[in-house]
Amino acid sequence: MSALAAVTVDFIAQPGQRFVTDANGAPLREGTVQVGTFAVGFDPTVAGLTKEQLQSAWTEFGRTEIRAIAGQNGRFSDSKSGDGTGLSGHRIYWWITSSGGEAYAVFSSDDSHWRIPTEGTPPPANATLTSSNEVNQVIGEGTIKPDTLQLDGFIGSSPYDAWVNTEFPPGADVSLTGPTVDADADGWSNAFEFLMGTGPLGRGEYPVLEIVARGATTELTFPKGATAITGDFSYQFSDDMIDWKTAVPAKVEISDANQTLKATFSKASAGRARFYRIVPNL
Repeated sequence: MSALAAVTVDFIAQPGQRFVTDANGAPLREGTVQVGTFAVGFDPTVAGLTKEQLQSAWTEFGRTEIRAIAGQNGRFSDSKSGDGTGLSGHRIYWWITSSGGEAYAVFSSDDSHWRIPTEGTPPPANATLTSSNEVNQVIGEGTIKPDTLQLDGFIGSSPYDAWVNTEFPPGADVSLTGPTVDADADGWSNAFEFLMGTGPLGRGEYPVLEIVARGATTELTFPKGATAITGDFSYQFSDDMIDWKTAVPAKVEISDANQTLKATFSKASAGRARFYRIVPNL
């Protein structure tokens, strides 16, 4: 049998399969997946190897970008070919990095087809299909979970993205999880559910907002989600509920063990009604 020339590896993490996340468990919006193997005689599982040592022994066949597939982030699907000369039988690896390259993990599987195929191996000759659901080995800063491949060294998601990952099923479509979507049709968008600490899939949960006139000021008090910050909220006022203008609070306070936010505004002129509303900054 002659030496291998081109080797083709299909690598997929499609909807219904494990997807890639950051350290918070939120699906990666951007990143890179390299497919390849390590040099003859090099054991990447030896304890204490640095990223640079792994890179020096790495042979890449090709790469693709992590992206959204069918509206679901953290996915990829591609096919790449490389030179398999002298590498017949070597294990195939996925080298996954975050969008800035600051975090990485190398994933593989002990399944027999995660090997550089010998000539004549179907389908077709010198080609093999590798899937994220088959991954059971990891090197570097990564964790294999039932539904995800996690980059432990990368926290790239916003608090909202991390909240989505907690409150929605793994890999939920953006048409359900987007901040402007009302996932449970209760009249409150996902953004407001996040800001107020209510469940986006728990129809019937309504936050209690309180407005009190106190001397020369008006106080607007409402519940705050655990990871929401004061900068996530902006405010508007109107004297007729038609023309809305930006309202800048004189003071913002957080109380009740980070569960309540109170915004204080200058009081309207005597005899005039004033309405306030909260606007998400997401």
